[in-house]
Amino acid sequence: MRRARAGPNFCEAEYEACRMFPSLRGRASSSIERECKPVNGRRRGGACGKADKITIASPGMAATLPAMPKNPSPKNPSSKKQRARHGVVFWFDPASTYSYLAAMRLDQIAEAVGVETLWKPFLLGPIFKAQGMETSPFNLFPIKGNYMWRDMQRQAAKFGIPFAAPGDEQLVGFPRNSLLAARAATVALREPWGRDFVRMIYRAEFEQWHDIADPAVVAACVNAVGGDGKAVLAATQTDAIKAELRASTEHAFALGLFGAPSFTVGSELFWGNDRLEDAIAFAAKVAA
Repeated sequence: MRRARAGPNFCEAEYEACRMFPSLRGRASSSIERECKPVNGRRRGGACGKADKITIASPGMAATLPAMPKNPSPKNPSSKKQRARHGVVFWFDPASTYSYLAAMRLDQIAEAVGVETLWKPFLLGPIFKAQGMETSPFNLFPIKGNYMWRDMQRQAAKFGIPFAAPGDEQLVGFPRNSLLAARAATVALREPWGRDFVRMIYRAEFEQWHDIADPAVVAACVNAVGGDGKAVLAATQTDAIKAELRASTEHAFALGLFGAPSFTVGSELFWGNDRLEDAIAFAAKVAA
């Protein structure tokens, strides 16, 4: 498999890194200091769970997103009602492959043993940058990247999670620019449909290979799960949401996170989709 080339995600990540970590200032060029500009995205087709496909339209693009499952996870609480005291905090970047698997599995496993969860979007780009990496380790080490894509196929098949192995075309620009999607997740997780939005944005990315930096894709995913895509896009450009995502990334860095998905239970850190069950078991033991 051809080595993936770093996409625009790390340009935006450098910009965020300079703002969050003063020691990194001066390393990013002025050309990367830009923001995502939302455009109107609209949904076509039937209601969520009834339409086979969801169509998104934007200038020069026509594409479809997968419809959400008819039976999503039983609980999808807003962040205002979530509790992390004796639960698991799920740290994810929308561009992270293994975070996709974790997002699709977490709620069902946690609920089965009575463990509450808190979902926290953050940006891996600034954290990688602070460690001296200009792109994802999967790009820096092609052998590791090739293994990851094959492992994703095996793991997705194991858990019954939709996944399309990327071709050379999809690998160009990996990892995707996740800044807009992470901001949108920050907004969405305040709503009852927030977790469904996160799962949908992952499916759009890794099942259909849509660009999650495209505002039309983000808006279509919001609309598909019952939200207002236009309103969420507008919220992503507010100072409050930008500051909240920056604070979340700073918090992740302070906790020692170095990859995604990560799970924290108090001061305990668990890294990787394959540590999801361990994190939940630890949280259940602490709460007992």
